[in-house]
Amino acid sequence: MNKWVRLLTACIVPVVLGACDDDSSVSGVWVGTCKNTTFGGKADIELVLEQNGNRLISGYLSIKGNELGGSGPIKGFINGDTITFNTPGDGETAAGIQWEGKINSSKSMIVGSYTVTNKMILHPILGATQQGVFQVRR
Repeated sequence: MNKWVRLLTACIVPVVLGACDDDSSVSGVWVGTCKNTTFGGKADIELVLEQNGNRLISGYLSIKGNELGGSGPIKGFINGDTITFNTPGDGETAAGIQWEGKINSSKSMIVGSYTVTNKMILHPILGATQQGVFQVRR
């Protein structure tokens, strides 16, 4: 009988634990839009997240089209229902982009804002920062 208990435990426990992990994780592909509220540009985005443990995330953000820039690898954290991460910016004018959003209770949508830090603090056209909003679903 002990052999059967070990066999059932080996087969059932990983399935149950795996299901629990998937329900609580933000890992996956998220799609949506972002809008630069400073200048009005808008773009479709794809956010690929990999949650490593309870808080650490990594992945890639792809900003589609030519209107906005800033695609690149991401690193960040989750704290409760808040997700924060950074992308490197466009390499020309933006030194980096800081993203912060709220994850809904079903973990199917993230809504938030972002701040672009410009390379030149007193950029004649862009200023020191730009602001924007984003929304993604999976």
